[in-house]
Amino acid sequence: MSNVLQKQVNWVSGVSVPTSAQTQILYSGRVQVTLPTVRAVVKGFMNITSGTSCVILQARVYRGQFATGSGVGSNILRNTTAGNSDELNFAWSEQLLNVEYVDYSVTLTCVSATAASTVNIGLLEIELING
Repeated sequence: MSNVLQKQVNWVSGVSVPTSAQTQILYSGRVQVTLPTVRAVVKGFMNITSGTSCVILQARVYRGQFATGSGVGSNILRNTTAGNSDELNFAWSEQLLNVEYVDYSVTLTCVSATAASTVNIGLLEIELING
């Protein structure tokens, strides 16, 4: 059975997402990797009130900061209607080999929005496990 070696949790509330701009919402901070081979498990959720004309909520997980990191997995998409309160849940896992630390970020885009959307609350949890 796998053991949790490191765990880091970060949360935000009341974050404004400008019209149709991809915006970093969550960042894990650096998590120290203590063994040569570990598995990173990334989990989280966001509760979002979409802005005027928003039709799709699009989230993406990045290894590292959004501006310099690389996207992992696929986009997380949810159809919505302007003014709706929606929840996006996501999970990602990958094996890490010979790294000193790892960090993750999550972005959000409100497609076709003409007014800002709001992330009411968001949570990002990183677990490093052996096995």
